[in-house]
Amino acid sequence: MARAARRRLAAALAVIAGIAFGTPLESREIGFTSIDIGVSTIENFEPGRAGTTFGALEFRGGLVLRSHDPDFGALSGLDFMPDGSLLAAADTSSWFSARLVESGGRLVGIEAARLAPMLAADGRPLAGKRQGDAESLRVVTRDGRTDAVVSFEMRNDVRHFAALPDVSLSKPAAVPLPKAVSGIRRTAGLEALAAAPEASVFGGALAIVAERSLDAKGNHRGWILGGPRRGAFSIVRSGDFDVTDAAFLPGGDLLILERF
Repeated sequence: MARAARRRLAAALAVIAGIAFGTPLESREIGFTSIDIGVSTIENFEPGRAGTTFGALEFRGGLVLRSHDPDFGALSGLDFMPDGSLLAAADTSSWFSARLVESGGRLVGIEAARLAPMLAADGRPLAGKRQGDAESLRVVTRDGRTDAVVSFEMRNDVRHFAALPDVSLSKPAAVPLPKAVSGIRRTAGLEALAAAPEASVFGGALAIVAERSLDAKGNHRGWILGGPRRGAFSIVRSGDFDVTDAAFLPGGDLLILERF
């Protein structure tokens, strides 16, 4: 497995828990500021089981993150920037940036942790949960431009921010969505966002899936935004599980993370 793929797998399987003591970041200074983070490692993916292999997946380590900064926590979406640094979106309308520390192929810590408020189109920090309930994040490079694409659950919209040179100073632009998305219940809105490989049958298009918005057959609803396969699709629902995140594999298969 290529190093980039191993790093993505390590982050995808990391259990990252933020202990938050505060409220959204409307009053925080614009731009990234450094914060102190306490880290402890999670040694086993499943309590009481020492194994590291689970089907086709290998557990590469997990972290519990703690900070006394009142604005830290509620991390919802994770991805990597082109330079290998970790970028996260929090549902308190903030960005979190850090570098992963690995030892012997395992995730053991982070360094250079930073926090910043997300900006609205007017250049001011997003205000309140309704405006800034970020749930999923994908860093996408197309035609020489790198964007941080974020789905927002309470507003049921998707916005893209110029990720370079500094995502924390970027004003968002809206991603056009199907009309059907506007009718999704806000507390069960756009939870999952994935970017297909350009070489796949989806031609690099974005896919969005609602947390719990069911079609006539009781299955989860999703949409492919643009590309040769643009349109709606459904995901067969498993029990009472809700969709919480998604990612395309290199071959074009869509990997869904669910929770109960």
